[in-house]
Amino acid sequence: MNLISWENGDTKITDMPDCSDQLLTRIVQRVNDTICNHRDGDLLCAPCSLIVLALGHRTVGTGKLDLTDLERRVIWVRIAADQARQVQHLNADLRDDAAILAAEAWADNPTSENANAAKAAAYAAYAYAANADYAAYAAYAAYAAAYTDAANAAYATATAATYAAAASTPDQRLNLTQRAIDLFEQLTSHVAPAVDEAVTRKALESMLA
Repeated sequence: MNLISWENGDTKITDMPDCSDQLLTRIVQRVNDTICNHRDGDLLCAPCSLIVLALGHRTVGTGKLDLTDLERRVIWVRIAADQARQVQHLNADLRDDAAILAAEAWADNPTSENANAAKAAAYAAYAYAANADYAAYAAYAAYAAAYTDAANAAYATATAATYAAAASTPDQRLNLTQRAIDLFEQLTSHVAPAVDEAVTRKALESMLA
């Protein structure tokens, strides 16, 4: 994401470039930190670097979409709930399902009443959750994305994705991230711009310098 920041022409280089949606940025960072099991020190190997860079490029422009705070939050909650569903089979408890359904109900109709219902359902799931119950924790985080202030909503949604990926292999984590970006694109009709290899090359040279 630092390379995306260079490509974006940011004055201050950051791993949270404003051209990219905060949620998508965080889950790409998660893949960056966990996908490679054949590192050279702190560096990803070349093939894994290319995989993560391709994910980063898919996020370009998602942070600049003309969305209200509520519209973006609804998208985050839908992604969080979808991620939670991907690990729901790990513990098929009705409280997990209730928490996910409540988060989805809020996304369908984001009222304070539905937010309170999501909160109650999520706490029920969270209260009994064992350490291995990734679906419950992911569902709880999906609620948090709906219920917390905007500054914490992206982090909460990314937490849902992280819990969803917690029991996954690197390949499965990659697939979950691809799924999250796919869903974001479906919900917004956004398509990332084509990659300009000359811009990427210049950004890499600037970073190395």
